[in-house]
Amino acid sequence: MTEGAVVDAARVTVQRSEFWGALAQDEDRTWHCDAPDDMLLVALSEEQLTVVLDALLGNVLSHTAPPAGCRISVARVGTDVRIRIDDDGPGIAPEMRSIVFDPYVTTKTDGSGLGLAIVKKIIIEHGGSIAAEQRPLGGARV
Repeated sequence: MTEGAVVDAARVTVQRSEFWGALAQDEDRTWHCDAPDDMLLVALSEEQLTVVLDALLGNVLSHTAPPAGCRISVARVGTDVRIRIDDDGPGIAPEMRSIVFDPYVTTKTDGSGLGLAIVKKIIIEHGGSIAAEQRPLGGARV
């Protein structure tokens, strides 16, 4: 854990969404980010939040085919900050949802299975939680 580090989750989420959104637009995908103008401070470093978002948003592009899009939202929920990523892809298989964040679990032929495990470790070490779900109308939600 990076002691004393605090970052504006809204700002970093918008920045990373713009980066990945440009790649998505190159593939004719829709990409949208909802973030408040207010700062949403969270207790971790900008580098750590960037690692988390890049792994999750990169997975949207690598696990869905065009024209599947993505909607990212960041908001205060009570005293917490929630970042939600919804995609229009096929979703995460039911048998994978409970283990997708475990080390060495991957569906990629060239994957190490460490990306989402690192995401989970960063989030848990900073008092957060993460889950993989199916969206009501299909697609994945993290």
